[in-house]
Amino acid sequence: MTVSRKSFILGTASLSTTALLAACGRSKSASSTTSGKTISIKHVYGTTEVPTDATKVATVAWANQDVLLALGIMPLGFSKQT
Repeated sequence: MTVSRKSFILGTASLSTTALLAACGRSKSASSTTSGKTISIKHVYGTTEVPTDATKVATVAWANQDVLLALGIMPLGFSKQT
């Protein structure tokens, strides 16, 4: 099976572009995600550490998104009214 020159160049260019884009991606190191201030919340299941600078917030009860919206925080997810 022979590969044409055009197919070889196109395949090599595609592979190079994919590798370049993957190398330019953002990645967080483990130290950057663990550093920072946290709040300890005690509940019936134990204690949960929550970062004070959380950027992604979701609600679990139907009416809880109103509290976040009043504080100027847009929830990423919330439950449906049933």
